[in-house]
Amino acid sequence: MKVGVTGGAGKGTGAGVGVGVGVGVGLGIGEAAGVAEPAARAGETAGPPSIAKAATATIVLRAALIGRDGCRAVSLLQLIGFLSAGKTRHFRPNHHLAHESYTIIRINVLNRTSGDVHVIPDSDLERVLVVTAHPDDVDFGAAGTLAGWAAQGVAITYCIITDGDAGGFDPAVPRSEIPGIRRAEQVAAAAACGVTDVRFLGYKDGELTVTHGLRRDISRVIRQVRPQRMLIQSPERNWQRIPASHPDHLAAGEAAIQSVYPDARNPFAHPSLLQDEGLDAWSVSEVWVMGHHTLEHYVDMTDTFETKIAALRAHDSQTSHMEDLPGMLRMWSTRMAEQAGLPDGRLAEGFFVSIMPA
Repeated sequence: MKVGVTGGAGKGTGAGVGVGVGVGVGLGIGEAAGVAEPAARAGETAGPPSIAKAATATIVLRAALIGRDGCRAVSLLQLIGFLSAGKTRHFRPNHHLAHESYTIIRINVLNRTSGDVHVIPDSDLERVLVVTAHPDDVDFGAAGTLAGWAAQGVAITYCIITDGDAGGFDPAVPRSEIPGIRRAEQVAAAAACGVTDVRFLGYKDGELTVTHGLRRDISRVIRQVRPQRMLIQSPERNWQRIPASHPDHLAAGEAAIQSVYPDARNPFAHPSLLQDEGLDAWSVSEVWVMGHHTLEHYVDMTDTFETKIAALRAHDSQTSHMEDLPGMLRMWSTRMAEQAGLPDGRLAEGFFVSIMPA
């Protein structure tokens, strides 16, 4: 997160303070009334695949006069604490208090870009692991992005936790056949994206919970694949997109992030993986979250959009009843591209990106 802070409704000469506590903050308090332009505007020129979106909030900080020459924001450390904890969403915009003891400042919170969070450049990306609850989840969430990476030579592995045995829409198909059907569909969809390594853990669809066994099984795949980047589902409920928060998705996301940290990197976690299978600990560098309520990183996948359609059509048991699958996907992808600030006609997929501790 990059934050630029400027402002001035209080009296006194300007004071500049720079503080680094995980987040860089610059604070300027000037004599002029009103709110100045942001001091930092990084991200406005970002283009695909790293695209930033700015959100502006106006907050009020109590200020204490220091003699006749200036003022000091006594809540600066509190501000830094909020920013470091990612709580900027709790600041209420456009809240103004006309009083000398308050300084009104505007904070531009610029969503993180590749340079801000040191996302691995595509040219250096070698291995990616995707963990999802069901067959087809990865294709709805990221097929366009993954097809682009695969075309660049990135080795991609899918780890599908369940066989999707509670899915399907045709009552004439025996339920005993659904797991085999859905596995085959996912393998075909992966092939459409250039992915050949698809692994199934065989858990029961609709009954997924975060267990020590599931964490061990995902950790095993992490140690086998040794990915630099992982794509997972969000463990947080998205109230704007409830279908993205299927209980299995939430459980898969929580189990996956627990497997990334601390399990897979800890040689003493799941000791049988090392002792019996010879799988050394592995630290994943970054995690990209699909279906998160806060999308901050976008990938332009206009050139692989048709591949995304082909991948989802491979899931015939899940999508054949959809009257206008391409139209629905184009609507979603257009909305993402607009949020990212891409030119008209471009299509995108969005993610929340978390950089793992070294």
